[in-house]
Amino acid sequence: MTAYLVFKVAIRTSERSLAVECLEKLSEAADHNEYLSACIADSQHNGDITCAIEGLKKLLSKYEYSAPSKIHLPALLRSIVRLLYSLLPRSENGSKATPELVVGDLCDVFDTGESLP
Repeated sequence: MTAYLVFKVAIRTSERSLAVECLEKLSEAADHNEYLSACIADSQHNGDITCAIEGLKKLLSKYEYSAPSKIHLPALLRSIVRLLYSLLPRSENGSKATPELVVGDLCDVFDTGESLP
């Protein structure tokens, strides 16, 4: 829970590196899935799409690309694609994410979806 609270402070003070570090700690913990999901929602609420994408990717990798029944894997992949796609116009307007990196991430997500059973 401490990592979750630190994340909330980090996201509000625009400390992205600390927020990503907290996401990493939460993704490593076996029983903190609800905190990781709350971090993703908080990132989106505060407008930090990049951090929300990182959280979704960590959630996806935590389950080794085979989510338990309470997480709908196609919906998770769609959410990642939607957020990545929303970065494309911003990346042309001075964001740190270049269009090439965003398109590369999009391709990775589609490759993951293609390899699902």
